[in-house]
Amino acid sequence: MTYALETLHPENLKISTWTGGTTTELAVYPKESVYADRNFSVRVSTATVELEKSVFTALPGFTRLIMPLSGNMKLAVFCNLNSTPECIPTNSSS
Repeated sequence: MTYALETLHPENLKISTWTGGTTTELAVYPKESVYADRNFSVRVSTATVELEKSVFTALPGFTRLIMPLSGNMKLAVFCNLNSTPECIPTNSSS
């Protein structure tokens, strides 16, 4: 397997809106993948969260790692009887 490093320039980054703010795609693999088509294996992005409460886009079949780059964040996961295996209810007491 061959790896290549690429310098990112702000004017070349894909920025899009979601219900809670904006997201900036920093990397996607394969490179020709399109987020909306869900045809990627790996995606790295940052997002602004501009609302106190918002709903994240469901991405069944993908593992998500979500972490704040600054400030605090509280996540709540809600599931129903028809939930997929990726939907794991959690109890957040913090």
